Amino acid sequence: MKFLTYYRRGVVLPLFLILFMISAATYSGAAAFQTGSNEESAAAEANAETLAALTGSDPSSKATLNYEGWDRLLSHAVETPDELNRDRHSRYESSSTGSRIGGGRRSFGPIYEVNMVNYSRLGENFRGALGELLDDFAEVQVASLNPDEQLAFWLNLHNAAFLAALVDRYPIEHLEDLMKGSDNRPGLLDATRVKVDGTNLTLRQIREDVLDSNWPSPLVIYGLFSGSEDGPNMSQTAYTGKNVYDLLAASAREFINSDRGVKFLGSRARVSEIYQWPGPRFKNRAALITHLRKYAASRSRSKLRRLRTVGHLGFDWKLNDLPGDTPGSSDSDLEGYHPPPLVNSMAAD
Repeated sequence: MKFLTYYRRGVVLPLFLILFMISAATYSGAAAFQTGSNEESAAAEANAETLAALTGSDPSSKATLNYEGWDRLLSHAVETPDELNRDRHSRYESSSTGSRIGGGRRSFGPIYEVNMVNYSRLGENFRGALGELLDDFAEVQVASLNPDEQLAFWLNLHNAAFLAALVDRYPIEHLEDLMKGSDNRPGLLDATRVKVDGTNLTLRQIREDVLDSNWPSPLVIYGLFSGSEDGPNMSQTAYTGKNVYDLLAASAREFINSDRGVKFLGSRARVSEIYQWPGPRFKNRAALITHLRKYAASRSRSKLRRLRTVGHLGFDWKLNDLPGDTPGSSDSDLEGYHPPPLVNSMAAD
């Protein structure tokens, strides 16, 4: 009996040997794929266990954190519309940027309606203090806190790390490319990492794996600093377990009743892009409208009740930068400043 053969470059291979080689290669590839899948599954399971440990909480805990340092840095960096518009005659008379509302008379300068960050004042003293603060965040045993204190912790940490990332990259004007990233450079939410109780996390993990999974309240989106003039206001006050929901509700009211949040066009309305961001916040349009009506002013509530269609506003990723000073020139008041440790106040009230 003659074996069927395969001829190549003068080499004769029996057909059964060819089939055996193909089978072995296929098995090897399948085994490698299976091994890779197992490794990915194991990594995902380990990550889930780590996050579960971090987000476990003690509902009966009365432990608090000392955010005095973060409060001081926020008051140094963030300026409110009331502060800006009160001083605009003298400080920003010749400026033509920083406003979503037209400048009006030139002598008045721009009229501000959002909290702005004075990045040009955030020099080496500010960076050093913020770096120390982020190191302190890493030492907190977050699982020992009650849920409200935890929510305040995660929002403060996210915003401090986001602000630090922007300060490191300043001067910049627009964040769109920075947020998206590229083929060889991850976006800001994936590139920025923080350490919490021995675990490294990206800002995206804080947003999606921690906050979205454990605090599905729509109010949470108003506490996430985005660096953009079109986003919710950056709070000038640190979140705490006692004030977190009050501050978030105030931010929701401000945002929803501004053109950044909802803009009416007859029986139609356009809403901010933030309501499309990932997270189990709104199951459908009706849920979104119910949320908007809860925090809208009375006139807007009536309009929302009669809405026929809802579209989306474009989102401008222009940095919420307050122009005017030379970068790093005005943080002398922070020279030698060291934020008090967060964990020193982890005690019952």
